[in-house]
Amino acid sequence: MTHRGRYGSEYEAVGADSSTEDIAEHFRGKRVLVAGGTGFVGSSLVRGLVELSVGVEVVSFANRQPSDALDGVEYISGDLEDADEVDQLVAEGTFDHIFNASGFLSKTRDPEAELALFRNHFTTVKSLVDAVCRRGGVMLVHVGSAEEYGAAPSPQLEEGPARPVSSYGLAKAIGSQYVLMRSAQSALRAVVLRPFNIYGPGARQGIIPYVVERARSGDPIEITEGGQLRDFIHVADFVRAVFLLARAQWLTPRRINGQVFNVCNGEGVLIREIVAWISELLGAADRVKLGAVSYRTGEVMEAIGSSKKLEAFTGFQRQVSLREGLRRLVEGSDVRVTQP
Repeated sequence: MTHRGRYGSEYEAVGADSSTEDIAEHFRGKRVLVAGGTGFVGSSLVRGLVELSVGVEVVSFANRQPSDALDGVEYISGDLEDADEVDQLVAEGTFDHIFNASGFLSKTRDPEAELALFRNHFTTVKSLVDAVCRRGGVMLVHVGSAEEYGAAPSPQLEEGPARPVSSYGLAKAIGSQYVLMRSAQSALRAVVLRPFNIYGPGARQGIIPYVVERARSGDPIEITEGGQLRDFIHVADFVRAVFLLARAQWLTPRRINGQVFNVCNGEGVLIREIVAWISELLGAADRVKLGAVSYRTGEVMEAIGSSKKLEAFTGFQRQVSLREGLRRLVEGSDVRVTQP
C-alpha cells in the first residue's frame, strides 16, 4: 500500500494491515530487553511479547522483582541509574530490541522530590542510550509521555512544541530529547513514543483506576468538575504500537529512526463522562461527587493527540474503543494484552 502525504512524498507503509501473525513472525527467535519491565507499561510489554508465543527471548531489567513473574522471562534486578551495570547488561546481552519503559510517575511539586524525579529519568535514559551507542546494532524504542506537550494546543502533534507544565512532563521531555539528540549525533537507532493516557489491566495510577477502586470499595468518588478533555488509549493498542514501530525500525531504519510518534485515540473525552460510564457500570453513580476536588493550578483543560503519523509509518489502527475497553476492565475480561 503506497501513501502520499505530509510524512513523505511516497513510501511503503511497512506495517500496513499488519496482523498479529506478521508481528509475531518479526519477533520470532529475537532477544528483547524491557527496561523497567515490572511497572504497568513495562510489564504489559513483557506480557505481550510472551503472548506472541514464537520463542522470543524476553529479559526484564528493573529495580525490583515482579509480584507475578511470567514463565520464560528472565527477570534481572538492578539499578538503571548505574551506568556501569547498564553498560555491562547491554554489552553482554546480544539484544535485537530494547524497549525503555523505565522511570517512575510522580505529580510532586516538592523541590527535593522534583530533583529526584529529574535525576531518575535523565540518568536512566542516559545510561541506557550511552550503552546502546557503545554496543551498536540494537534498536531502541523509548517510551516518553504526552505530558511532554503540556499546554501545547490540541491536537498535540509530534512536530509541535513541548510545553510541559508538570515536573513529570519536564522529566520525560528531558529524557526524550536526550534520545533524539544522540540519534542525530550518532548511529543510534532509536524512536520516541509519546503515549497519551494508557489504561487497562494492571494500571494503578490515573483517573480510571481511581474511579474503579472507589466504586468497588463503596467510598465516595470525589473528583473535580470533570471538564478536562483527555485522550485515552488501551494498553493493548499501546503494546501493538510499540511492536509495529520495532518492526518498522527493522525494515526501514533510515526512514523511521530519530522520529517521534504519538499513540492515542485522537479523540477527547470529558473526565466527567469517563467517571459516569465507570460508575454506572459498577452501580456507583450515586457516589460521584463532582466538584469535591479543585482543579490544579495550571490545569491543562484539553490534551488530545493524533496518531496519524504512526498510522502513516506503520499502518497502526486502534483496535479497542474506550467504551469497550472500560467494559472489559470492569468485567475483568481483560486478560491478554495482544489482540487476535
